[in-house]
Amino acid sequence: MKLDQLTIVLATQNPNKAREIQEMLDGAYNVVSMEEMGIHDELVENGKTIEENSELKARQLRNLLHDPNAVVMADDTGLYVDALDGAPGVFSARYAGDDVSYEQNNEKLLKELKDVKPEDRTAEFKTCITLLTPESDLITVTGTVPGSITESRKGASGFGYDPLFIEKSTGRTYAEMTEDEKNQVSHRKEAISRIVPLLEQYSRHKTNKILASYTIADNK
Repeated sequence: MKLDQLTIVLATQNPNKAREIQEMLDGAYNVVSMEEMGIHDELVENGKTIEENSELKARQLRNLLHDPNAVVMADDTGLYVDALDGAPGVFSARYAGDDVSYEQNNEKLLKELKDVKPEDRTAEFKTCITLLTPESDLITVTGTVPGSITESRKGASGFGYDPLFIEKSTGRTYAEMTEDEKNQVSHRKEAISRIVPLLEQYSRHKTNKILASYTIADNK
């Protein structure tokens, strides 16, 4: 890490996720997890949308941080299935109930779609990323990837709904891809690519005026 490298504290206890984000940012920033900062509090996610959850986590983490110069980043992800009116959506992680496994969520999704034809199983993965600066500038961007839901699990990699979600441009499920392949076409990568210009500007100038010149609409 360079001494003048901007530190981003990610709203997660998972150091591996922080490293994944750092790789997506080409190592230009020092991305660390809450655990690495000695923060073990559980963040509340009770928003009605993934956008609300992302902002909630960012603001909670900002209040827990003792580093006044760190930038906070939070994200939330949902799977939106057209035939289910957008479900599981914001409830994707707990679709089958609280404290359930990925397998249980997958089982419920397949059950809900058991009578739906392949051509009607369209869906999209959506990630929302919120960036909160020490100056309290709040920036939110989203990344979406279209696809569809399989009729049975395919692939052994990844996690969550990866064995069920067929990414449209490749025709493969996320679970059939290597980690590098998935990162090139993922919803998180799409969102990261939209927030990079903001980070570059902030890192270069570190002024409120730079981020204030951007709006959420500019990055959709």
